[in-house]
Amino acid sequence: MRCIGLCSNFLDFASMEAAPPSNHPSNIILFYPLIFLLLIILEDRHTHTHTHTHTTNIQPEETPCVKQILPKMPPRVHARVKRARRRSYSFVLLRLRHLDATPRHRVWEEVKITDAGLARIAVLKLLQKLVLRGCQRISDVGLASVALLLQLRHLDLRDSSRITDAGLVSVAALEQLQHLNLYRCDRITNSGLMNVDALQLLQHLCVSRCGNITNAGLANVATLQHLRHLDLSHSKMISDDGLARVVVLQLLQKLVLRDCSFITDVGLASVALLLQLRHLDVSYCHFITNAGLVSVAALQQLRHLNFSHCYRITDVGLVNIGPLKLLQHLDLNNCSNMLNAGLKSVAAMVQVRYLDLSHCDNITDAGLKSVAALQQLRHLELKYCCKITNTGLKHIAALQQLRHLCISCCNKITDVGLQNIAALQQLQDLDLCRCNKITDMGLRWLATLQLLQHLSLNGCDITDAGVATIAELQQLQHIDLSSCAKITDTGIGRLASMRQLVVSRTY
Repeated sequence: MRCIGLCSNFLDFASMEAAPPSNHPSNIILFYPLIFLLLIILEDRHTHTHTHTHTTNIQPEETPCVKQILPKMPPRVHARVKRARRRSYSFVLLRLRHLDATPRHRVWEEVKITDAGLARIAVLKLLQKLVLRGCQRISDVGLASVALLLQLRHLDLRDSSRITDAGLVSVAALEQLQHLNLYRCDRITNSGLMNVDALQLLQHLCVSRCGNITNAGLANVATLQHLRHLDLSHSKMISDDGLARVVVLQLLQKLVLRDCSFITDVGLASVALLLQLRHLDVSYCHFITNAGLVSVAALQQLRHLNFSHCYRITDVGLVNIGPLKLLQHLDLNNCSNMLNAGLKSVAAMVQVRYLDLSHCDNITDAGLKSVAALQQLRHLELKYCCKITNTGLKHIAALQQLRHLCISCCNKITDVGLQNIAALQQLQDLDLCRCNKITDMGLRWLATLQLLQHLSLNGCDITDAGVATIAELQQLQHIDLSSCAKITDTGIGRLASMRQLVVSRTY
């Protein structure tokens, strides 16, 4: 029997100190013996003369691949492999429901899955989820084998650049499929999408960065009446006409149009007909203006809205989306024409938990007074809001639910401002990168933030004395001290007792 290479993340499971819990889902059988079974059956390194795949008696520790990998495993794994000699693996393999062949572990750097490997796993008739992300050697031939896995519900072909329209003919046989990821499968065209309309149970479709798909191809997508998630991001050939074709997808809940640069306010008028929509991403769609936000206001179920880098949006547009009372995530990064008045409209969205105002450099302390009304806020990004001062942080101190605060590159913030931040006792992540007026004196206030896990002081004016203060933060897991030229090895040594701490330090 010839065996084919499989690149996967099973070794992550193998290196765990504890076995899977007793309530581990029965449909995901991932434990040590299976790891080595897959190495044996699917590794194109060793040839045996067995004729029955299901009853092979290969000794796992005798194959070249296992000899190479075993020394990198914990001792208890080694012991399990030896015990595995007395077991039959085929029963376990044939019950497998979830297989991830993503080539991301260092042990697998020289192992590449091919079409022949997919032919071997075609015996896994109960398989429901198959992840082939980044498997550059598989082609349409391999997908013909995948088409035999009739129970498959989730197929991830992200970055599998050899897949073409012919491969989707095979995929069309998977009538139970609910999730299909074709991200950056850039040989797929409108003709390929004609086959996808056979997948009438499909709920999630990603064709991001499939540069040959045009408005005409979306006519086939429009037949998928159960679709709930559609990702068209970075599709340079899709325009308003294409969006008009998908308005029939009345169950759609998530639509990603990031960097679809020909989408305009006319396209958003079509999107406004998708009344079940909860997540809309139109970031980097530079032609969207305030008029488009009038349409978006009709989407009363929206929870997530991303207008990042839509620089034509102003305060007037934000008034239009004020009625979106269920909104929880609002990204206005680089909406540089927005002023303080626009934040008064945002303040009416009382359920917002995530707000990104990075690079909105016209916002001042007065604008943060409006933000302080968002009492559910957990995550606030103010990077490069260069007009914000210590006075603005007094308003932020009212946000007692805040977990993440970024005021990176707000170079008017001083040690006095950190006294206000000290009131945020739930804070877990604080980014002060390039706040070059912060010194050791200010860090004394941060010592009260006992839940802090991540702290960036990159470019701050601190010394070894300031590092000693940081050592009081017992929950800290990562600190960035890059470009802190006054810190010496002596100062770093004061953090040695914090065994869980990762220190980033570059110059």
